[in-house]
Amino acid sequence: MDRVGHAYKLLGIAAGAPLPEVTRAYRLLAKKYHPDSNPDSGNTALTMMMRINEAYETIKDHIASGGNVREKPLHRQAAKRSSRATASHRAQRPDAREQAREQYRREREVANRFWQQRLEEREREEEDLSAFRLLGKHLFAVISDFYEKRLHFTHVRERPFNHIAYEEFCGKYEVLMEKSEKLSRTALSKEYRNRFRLMYEFLLLFADHIEQDLPSGAERRASTFQQFGDALNDCDHFLSRFFESLKFDQVEMVEALKRVLGSFEGFIRAYPNSPLIDHADSTVDVLQRLYRAFLKD
Repeated sequence: MDRVGHAYKLLGIAAGAPLPEVTRAYRLLAKKYHPDSNPDSGNTALTMMMRINEAYETIKDHIASGGNVREKPLHRQAAKRSSRATASHRAQRPDAREQAREQYRREREVANRFWQQRLEEREREEEDLSAFRLLGKHLFAVISDFYEKRLHFTHVRERPFNHIAYEEFCGKYEVLMEKSEKLSRTALSKEYRNRFRLMYEFLLLFADHIEQDLPSGAERRASTFQQFGDALNDCDHFLSRFFESLKFDQVEMVEALKRVLGSFEGFIRAYPNSPLIDHADSTVDVLQRLYRAFLKD
């Protein structure tokens, strides 16, 4: 089958169909196979869309170059008038068909470049997604183990056996930071370079958060420290739950995060001059970075 015949067959219409019929068939198929209508089809929809565009442009070129087109029967006299008018028009503009062909070629090239770029971008995003999921899996496992061993408590990790566990955690954490920072620069797609950057920024702040010491002695006034301690416990409980598994309920976690942030905001309003304010602010920053890296759509 020749190229034009194959194009008609791909669009599901009879060879020689007029342009309006071709256009209707093209629009129906484009609506059906457009990648935005098939987000889970991988590259299949993109490939099919490129084939449909190619077929449509091939038929338009064929018609513009004077190919046979099936038309509805016309009254004999009207047909003669139409034929004379067409001949007169062609005599006046002998290069019209060539201009039309050139215009269609340019449009086809633009369309093909667009879909090729979309296809390549989708492939890059899928490769980056695999790397993001793998690094996220390790990150969740490392931080979950940190909370499971209660290493977020300074007095616990200072014990000899736990100190070794904490050193192991720090080694793994350093690797996570290095990989996320590198991927924020080298990921193939812009979207995932940004996502790796947000992951790295969270890891930076979280590292400072777990190393920060609280004021001692006279600064630990009962009312102040009690409210701050309650907010901090809420935060640790949330982080422990959050990093238990990658398969979390996003809506539930966002609501839980809002409650924790509300605890710190209540403390900041109640004790604006407390030395614990800096610690509260830094904890809020950590939680906000977590939201941007893992919960924000």
